[in-house]
Amino acid sequence: AHQALGNLEAASDAIKRGLGVDSTSADLKRMSREIDEAMRQKKVEMMIQQAESLMQSKDVAAAYKTLDSALRLDPNNKALNRLMDTVRPQYERAEKHRMASLDPKERIKEEGDTCFKNANFEGAIKAYTKCLDAISDKSSELALKCYGNRAACHKQLSNFEGTISDSTMVLEYKPDDVKALVRRAQAF
Repeated sequence: AHQALGNLEAASDAIKRGLGVDSTSADLKRMSREIDEAMRQKKVEMMIQQAESLMQSKDVAAAYKTLDSALRLDPNNKALNRLMDTVRPQYERAEKHRMASLDPKERIKEEGDTCFKNANFEGAIKAYTKCLDAISDKSSELALKCYGNRAACHKQLSNFEGTISDSTMVLEYKPDDVKALVRRAQAF
């Protein structure tokens, strides 16, 4: 009934309660899959509308990020891919312009961020280290970001000494930095 009325969340909750009573019911499992799929499609449609609205307000970066998230949910959606084909070149131009206007040290940090996003943790460590070598004030916001990001790379590579060392550097200047606290605790 909830599904027929378009209230997918309530329908999903009702089916989950039903599966709690009878976890072997093939009908409930099928209905659960159907509702999950309908909810996914609805979410993708909402994200497309949000991206279109963001493009109308000239927020290309936010539109790109919204579409990128939507593509993870539905990579074969034709409307989504068409919109991304329109947004991507604009985003890449804007990103290229943004990168060109950055301070050289910031640009090196951004290279590290890109490596990290692509799971190239060794490359990211090299970039963050290069940036840190160029920074004289190790307490600057940029230096602390590099230490924190490099700690995340070390953690991904199970280099716990590196994680502890870089997290400790962040905590010397920002003792309440939650990410640094968590990373360091996980490394012990």
